[in-house]
Amino acid sequence: MELLRGHPSGTLPLVRIGIKDVVPKLAAYKFLQPALELDPPVRITCREGDIELLVAELSIHRLDLILSDTPIAPSMRFRGYSHLLGDSNVVWMGATSLIKKLQLSKTLDWSTVPLLLPMTNTVLRRSIELWFEKKKCKPFLRGEFDDSAMMKIVAQSAVGIVPVPELIADYVTETYGLKILAPIDGIVERFYALTVQRKSQHPAVAAIIEPKK
Repeated sequence: MELLRGHPSGTLPLVRIGIKDVVPKLAAYKFLQPALELDPPVRITCREGDIELLVAELSIHRLDLILSDTPIAPSMRFRGYSHLLGDSNVVWMGATSLIKKLQLSKTLDWSTVPLLLPMTNTVLRRSIELWFEKKKCKPFLRGEFDDSAMMKIVAQSAVGIVPVPELIADYVTETYGLKILAPIDGIVERFYALTVQRKSQHPAVAAIIEPKK
């Protein structure tokens, strides 16, 4: 029976996860936790990459699920399902020394606050650019990153502040030692699971899409 299900006797059932490259690793881990905590356990493989390549893999069943910051776009020409896993307000975070320095001023001059931002091809970056447009000031950009983990590592040296989903702010403080400076009012980041089926028979996929309360 184990062989017929696709996994030889003595091995764990496999779930193949694709993670869009702009999704913060800590957020991805948070949404994968229900699958990691299953009993009996499953074996997980994670692949990171461009969303269009991942969707192509999902469409031919080489992936079971994709974690993304956007739902399936009509331009992808893929008839799948987008499951909202959660949303989060976004906050500015930085090294303690930089936060203390910025907090000495009662009113922040955002045109002089050094920023470390995701690349321009992300939803969060576009939202932040609109946020600055509304404030009618030009951001002081110190760095741009494809990798959100690298962005936080650079922030540890007090080079600049970074945008972080409040959902994982405690994780970021614990992992990187960064502290919250201020909320980014009006910006909400959303996270989705993309699947071929509305309801999956795979226990790990079901656990991610519909975690127990």
